[in-house]
Amino acid sequence: MAPSLRYVIEFVADMDRAVGFYRDSLGFAVRFESPEWSELTTGETTLALHPASAANPPGTVQLGFTAADLADTLYRGMADNSVGRVIENLLRNDLVIVDLCRHRDYAEDSRMRSR
Repeated sequence: MAPSLRYVIEFVADMDRAVGFYRDSLGFAVRFESPEWSELTTGETTLALHPASAANPPGTVQLGFTAADLADTLYRGMADNSVGRVIENLLRNDLVIVDLCRHRDYAEDSRMRSR
């Protein structure tokens, strides 16, 4: 199975304003909200909001992909060099930094719930 887009992470200058815009103007349901991380339901892809920083200025976006079998997906990509080509193209265009991580459902993590 091909990887799918799971998260779009937008770095924002004002969390309350950003959540309000996506909720009130576009009608996205808020799944989780805190000053450091908020998630809105947009269908199959989650819109996650995170405070901007010097490394990630307002409006910067990161994409999060998921695969049923990450190891198999990466091995297949390395075998035909497609992963290398994708990363090379992204880096050449200064588009993204690729991180490999396990998905963590922040909304279910009691440490991340709004107080």
